[in-house]
Amino acid sequence: MSFMNPVIIVGGGLAGLAAARELEQAGIDYRLLEATGRFGGKLASDSVDGYRLDRGFQVYFSAYPNAARVLDHGALRLRKFPPGAQIFFRDRWHRIDRNHPFETLRSPLFGFGDKLRTLQWQRWAKRHSVGDLRRGPDCTGKDFLRQRGFSVAYIDRFARPFYGGITLDRGLQISSRQMNFIFKMLSAEGASVPEDGMGAIPKQLEQSLTAYRLRTYAPVSQIASDRVRLQSGESLGASAVILAIPSADLTKLFPSVKPHPVLASTCYWFAAQTAPFKGGHLALDGDGIGPVNHLAVMTNVAPSYGSTPLIAATILGLHDDELAVRSQLARWYPDGNVSGWKLLRRDEIWDAQPTQLPGANRLIPSLAPGVFVAGEETANASIDGAIESGVRASASVRNFLLENRVR
Repeated sequence: MSFMNPVIIVGGGLAGLAAARELEQAGIDYRLLEATGRFGGKLASDSVDGYRLDRGFQVYFSAYPNAARVLDHGALRLRKFPPGAQIFFRDRWHRIDRNHPFETLRSPLFGFGDKLRTLQWQRWAKRHSVGDLRRGPDCTGKDFLRQRGFSVAYIDRFARPFYGGITLDRGLQISSRQMNFIFKMLSAEGASVPEDGMGAIPKQLEQSLTAYRLRTYAPVSQIASDRVRLQSGESLGASAVILAIPSADLTKLFPSVKPHPVLASTCYWFAAQTAPFKGGHLALDGDGIGPVNHLAVMTNVAPSYGSTPLIAATILGLHDDELAVRSQLARWYPDGNVSGWKLLRRDEIWDAQPTQLPGANRLIPSLAPGVFVAGEETANASIDGAIESGVRASASVRNFLLENRVR
């Protein structure tokens, strides 16, 4: 199909890239405008002193239904985290791992009933599709766990650091629908990272697009259904517009749109001479008394991340007290020479995730005829949600163009 003006996509994160991919495959002309100097949004990987650092600690769930249809998992060379976690509680480490059932059963962290209820939850989630989970009853994640009979010990010592780490909320105020989605993804295939870092995900999408249709350093100042004006003063005609930008940026273009609340995180990246533990399990704070919620030795999962152990320590919220972080980790690993770990970078990400409270309103997917919105704030806070939103926005554009016979 050819049109007088291209479709203009504003924002080169995952949602914008996914929308561009769909339009490209449909033969629809488009231009993808990114305000910064690179595509990928929140997903990026940088080389620092020979180590591969993502923009904060992030993982990919290979069971994501929408992402799996768009991405080539084989080309990403995914490196999987083992199921479960190791949890620091009352000065001891405890491992929870379905591949080591006897050790898990012996763990004093919580009782046998909680372990049985976890198996029942897995069977229940397996029987339900993602669509079923999205349409199910909604409450907070904490209330959902209580309703299923999980003990306070299970919630405080495991669920808060584990699911709270994924959702950036140890209070577990997240929608139970989203918690069930996360649980289903984890139960199906678990978490992973690409061998070349999380930045490989948007890079793969970018490489599938026609280069001349992509523009960086192109911030937008004004939007209409048939025209986009750049801050440089340049005006571009448009047959339709997709706004794949966070609500905080959307508000600047459409003041009637309220910014969606967001959650922050901080990641301290350390290089060590020896790893504090073997294996790829996440290390969780079961006590809840230090700034670090969870820690991963990235090179135990993906050796390509560095020539010596690379450690990612994650704090929920913004944090700049390195001494407090090292103090907590020295308590976790008294023989680990934590004082000798080299700080490579601290990533403070103020908008790491949009909140996902039960019953919360999402951004509407259309602002005006021919102006469509994409991004995880229109779907769910995940890589899958961002890609889903881009695919959905491109379908809306195709329908709009056909209905209005714009050629």
